[in-house]
Amino acid sequence: MSIFVTPVGLDSGYSYMKAIACGRAPVVFANMVSPGREVTEDGLEEVLGQAAPIKNIDISFTHNGKKHYWVGKMATSSGNDADYFEDKDRWNSEKGRATALAALALLCHNDHESFVLATGLPLEDYKANKTSLKKTYEHTIPGAYEVTFESGPLTGETRRFNIVAAKVYPQGMGVFFDQLLTEDGEQIDSHPLLEDGAVCGLIDVGRRTTNLCLFDDFTLSKDFSCSINYGISMVHEKLQNFLSKHGRFVKNRDIEAILKKDTFKGLDVKTPREKALQELAEIIVSEAENRWADKSLLENIYVGGGGGQAVFQFLNFKEYQKNMVNEPQLSNARGFLKAILSLTLAGRVQNRNGEYIENIEVAD
Repeated sequence: MSIFVTPVGLDSGYSYMKAIACGRAPVVFANMVSPGREVTEDGLEEVLGQAAPIKNIDISFTHNGKKHYWVGKMATSSGNDADYFEDKDRWNSEKGRATALAALALLCHNDHESFVLATGLPLEDYKANKTSLKKTYEHTIPGAYEVTFESGPLTGETRRFNIVAAKVYPQGMGVFFDQLLTEDGEQIDSHPLLEDGAVCGLIDVGRRTTNLCLFDDFTLSKDFSCSINYGISMVHEKLQNFLSKHGRFVKNRDIEAILKKDTFKGLDVKTPREKALQELAEIIVSEAENRWADKSLLENIYVGGGGGQAVFQFLNFKEYQKNMVNEPQLSNARGFLKAILSLTLAGRVQNRNGEYIENIEVAD
């Protein structure tokens, strides 16, 4: 008897949660949480219509007892204690589980749907034997889950799903997979990365970290790949410091919205924003050029991640051609999806014990 599964790519970043499944709209929301409380739905929503589910994520689930959280926009608009969560373990921490389960519940179409899930870790965490988060994820993510929407347009609905298996990749590999695999999980016909002896760099810019990956002849070169503790949070901090010097005190949860403005409460924020982006870009360029100095055949660098889009124009390499990938914010999640879809079609999905799961098929 076959097991029918839905492949999912999930990228739980320090700024945004991104999750995607075949044939379904991507789920993207700010990776913020706040303890949930009872909601009385009065006011403008009665007249204007309720906010879309993606903006009104109010869920409960069981994890060491019943938990209730507001997630994403719901957290920032309704919870005075809402903030990004900083836990390195993006699944087994309570807040991390809340945002991941919220994303999967929004993707879930059928009761008791089965997922095979691919996700990622920053390169340094992926390689670290002491923390072994890769093994932890692949052992603790599989299981049965139940998520109930407590308010909003999905009030009272419960989504039950089972994660059959989880596969963990280094962050940035998702961008690589996204370049080389089709939406059907098959290898594309041509790409510079597929040329014999091709050497290509990949820069994946997140909120707290930036992953620098080097691929030599279709293989990740571990000694030439790393994650550095610089990302868009550096730009956030510099902009917050600028605003505080002018008597404008802004919390972490609001700074990204201000980052997209040119003026805020009478202040020019474009100039300090671009200066901070330039400084971040210089750090990334310096780290990349130093790490890849001995790779004389390197010509092309691909840039992904939500932060990659913001910093792209400021990346000035001496010898390399930079290329922005398609939809950079979703590129890791989409690549993870393509990779786990490919493994599923090939019958190469492994359970938590490392055994191949027999008779596994992709659901229609």
